Amino acid sequence: MNRMSQSEVLEQLVRTGRLTEPEAQLIEKAPIFSLPTREIVGYLGGLLVLIGAVRLVIVVFEDASRMSIAATLYVVAVLAGYASVLAQHRDGAWHRFGEVLELVTLGAGATATGLLLRELELSGEWSALIPAAVVLAWSLARIRFAQFAAVISLPASSMVVAGTIGSILRAKNESSALPFMVVGLLMVLIGTQKISAPTVLRAIGGVIVLMSSPAWSAGRDGLEGVLPVVAIGSIIFALGASRMWLELIPTSSLVIVISVVNFILRKVDNEVLQGAMIVATGLTVLVGATQVFKNKHPHANTGGGGRFSALTSSTRRSVHGS
Repeated sequence: MNRMSQSEVLEQLVRTGRLTEPEAQLIEKAPIFSLPTREIVGYLGGLLVLIGAVRLVIVVFEDASRMSIAATLYVVAVLAGYASVLAQHRDGAWHRFGEVLELVTLGAGATATGLLLRELELSGEWSALIPAAVVLAWSLARIRFAQFAAVISLPASSMVVAGTIGSILRAKNESSALPFMVVGLLMVLIGTQKISAPTVLRAIGGVIVLMSSPAWSAGRDGLEGVLPVVAIGSIIFALGASRMWLELIPTSSLVIVISVVNFILRKVDNEVLQGAMIVATGLTVLVGATQVFKNKHPHANTGGGGRFSALTSSTRRSVHGS
């Protein structure tokens, strides 16, 4: 059975009398997410305040020691954390503001911990890995409950963990891309679960894979340079295409196309043969996808439905005719 679009579902509900035409039109035109204009302007002003505050802190603490900076950041983290807890006990804009403060708390606390660990003469990699791992654990615990804070902190902390692990293992530049690709795939997979803002997390995961995959292929001429990238891209593309998650389709398509085309151009010298192989690869994918679609949807309905007004008009005519 084909997956129905939002418009098709609404048309079916109108046709069966479970929704009126005005109700269906109201649902169709309603935005998925809405914020009051005052709140949006408030976030803009808050961003400017934050940038100015950071600039002031840089000037004030220009000659300060690591310990004094860390102590100040810990104070900021405690105050922001306390305010975050109070704000998140309320609804609406206050709750969202509380999650913004939660991000401030995590950032200030992680930075302070990193500075403290550096002062204790730990290496830069471990000083970044330990606080990032703590933020990662917190984000995983919060991902099902927070509205958006965990969706931002989870990929950010995961990328820091991936980068520092690659640095600790002394991975070469091209090999260090693999942890980032895995992080991107994990973000997409976590985004398939019942969490807050899954679309945003899936989109971030797709972009991470897209940005990191060329580095993996750059240092490898053989199949080991293209197959892992194509495999990860195919998993993401299959998820996006099968569930109509449009945020995944463009990025995963680019991952597959770029890696395949780059591999063919590097392995084949003849330009005509290069073009022929790319065309043949595309046709193979097209034919395979067509066969899969036919097998899964042998009786797919290809007819298009009318809009709500046409449905209700035809329903009225059938009622009057009877």
